[in-house]
Amino acid sequence: MSRKKGQALERAFAAWMVSALHYTTTVQREFVKGEVATRPYEVDVHGERYRRYWYALRVVGMLLFVLGMATIFMPHKFTLVTHAAEGIVAKIWPSAASSGILILALVALFVGEFGRKRSTHHAWVECKNRKTAVKRFDIEKLRGAVEDVRKNETASWKPDEVIVVSAAGFDDDAIALADEYGFVCYQRISYGFERV
Repeated sequence: MSRKKGQALERAFAAWMVSALHYTTTVQREFVKGEVATRPYEVDVHGERYRRYWYALRVVGMLLFVLGMATIFMPHKFTLVTHAAEGIVAKIWPSAASSGILILALVALFVGEFGRKRSTHHAWVECKNRKTAVKRFDIEKLRGAVEDVRKNETASWKPDEVIVVSAAGFDDDAIALADEYGFVCYQRISYGFERV
């Protein structure tokens, strides 16, 4: 298998994950550290799915922060906004009312990021673009890597779902093992991908 063919399958599946499986973001060729192995594992595609309103809340927080900075440097231009934010914050924390917009911005940023991280579903996608079907050995090797990462308390993320993608299909033992381990298998077809 050429590296370019492998990357082409990864790109195609990453795009399909977003359009068909409704993943929010995908990253190709990402590394994640396991507990035992000294070198990190290369994940062909890392997919993330989370509620978009958490992202929207973070954007609102960023906009409020920019607005808050503008009110500091140009207070005469934003008096109505300043008074509205001060009124909201004064009901909760009277002594901090003068920093109303910045406090609302920080709360929105914190809650948005915390909510996104707590609700994110991570997928580890392993792509096999070769002429032969995926074998039992491939599934066993992937299981070992996934379990090593899941044991690592300091891993940047841990897979909630494992997906194996093949351009040439799967042999019966590979499908049986993947099913036993809870892995999802997809095969490339002419118009996209099909779950096996």
